[in-house]
Amino acid sequence: SKNIPLNAAAKSALRRYLRTASPQESDAPLFPSRQRKSGAVDPIFRVMAWVTLQRATEATGIKGSIGTPALRKTFGHYLYKNGVDLTGIMRLWYRAGS
Repeated sequence: SKNIPLNAAAKSALRRYLRTASPQESDAPLFPSRQRKSGAVDPIFRVMAWVTLQRATEATGIKGSIGTPALRKTFGHYLYKNGVDLTGIMRLWYRAGS
C-alpha cells in the first residue's frame, strides 16, 4: 500500500464515500465493479476507469482525451507546488515492488 498525501477536503470526501458507497470489508476494492465474475466483489476494470475519466472530461468541457498519465503528472505538479519534496513524489510514483 502507498501513503498518498490528501488535503482536508479530499479526506472528507473520501470518508463520505467510504461510509456510503464501499463495502465494509477491509480488503474490498475502493471502486467496486457492479459485475460479479465469481460472486466476489471485484474492482472496476481499467477500461471502465478510462470511460469514467472520459465522461468527466466531456462534462467539464475539456477538449480532447485525458488519460491517467496526465492525471499523474498534474498530481505530481500539485504536490511539488505545495511543498512536497521531489524525492517524496518520486518515491510515491516509483516505489519498488509496485
